[in-house]
Amino acid sequence: MQKNRNIVPRELSDREKADMEKDIYDSFANYLSFCPVCGYVDKTNMYLVRAKARLKKLAIQKEPCPNCGRCQWVLGYPDGTPTGFVKF
Repeated sequence: MQKNRNIVPRELSDREKADMEKDIYDSFANYLSFCPVCGYVDKTNMYLVRAKARLKKLAIQKEPCPNCGRCQWVLGYPDGTPTGFVKF
């Protein structure tokens, strides 16, 4: 069950991905892992290293999305924020 349904996830932009390849990123940002097919948020509030490890674990275990059954987990932020911090 998704813990916080108020979070609308978004994938990292092409620029954010390119910067990350160059090791340029916000070290205090909070990332999340989510299914890009249905938008189900798997886990939130992770720093980059933990978020990448979570995605790797989901891929190795071939963990399907409990909502749609796909195994296409990606890294992202909550929609409308460049650093992952949100207010409710």
